[in-house]
Amino acid sequence: MTSEATVGEFFDKNGIEIQDGDVLEVSESTPIEEGMEIVIRRAMPLTIIHGNEKTQVRMLAGTVEEALSRANIEVDPEDEVYPVRDSYVSAGMSINVIEVETKTITEQETLYYKELTKNDSTLAKGKTKLQTAGKNGVQENTIEITYKNGVEISRKTVSEKVISEPVDQVTLVGTYEAPKATQKPSTSKPSSTKKPSTSNSSKPSY
Repeated sequence: MTSEATVGEFFDKNGIEIQDGDVLEVSESTPIEEGMEIVIRRAMPLTIIHGNEKTQVRMLAGTVEEALSRANIEVDPEDEVYPVRDSYVSAGMSINVIEVETKTITEQETLYYKELTKNDSTLAKGKTKLQTAGKNGVQENTIEITYKNGVEISRKTVSEKVISEPVDQVTLVGTYEAPKATQKPSTSKPSSTKKPSTSNSSKPSY
């Protein structure tokens, strides 16, 4: 029972509120009539989590895409939305929008030289000599980094370019050994032995 003249006055008298997203099938200025039925379709509360921000919206029905539009949230094509955009909303649903950003950077990488040794027969054994000084090279890498809500989740190298080649360090190691002097055997003349002298014996005379 009510003595109020309009629907709006009836709502004020009874503490009935029309919230955002609710649908009132008649205008609040509609006069009250005997036996009148006033229908309010209550909207469902939804929570949209966008990065570090939370937004509350209310909808009677619709899709996730329509909920994002109602909350004035712009979503880039690369961004991820859960549930997917064409899903129908339900009471108490949470919609999660993950901002996906890709950046490309370049980094320089050092190409370290190798240390090599070579035998040299013109260099005395045990001696070493630096033939070529080593020098590091430089390589430029192009890297693609993916962020989700500002947090790096992956990086991959998409191209590599050698700016300067490394120069190997070469050290010569002597292998030459001088021949050893050889001693000749000593030759001594044998001592001469004297033969016993033979004297002519006188023959006996006859």
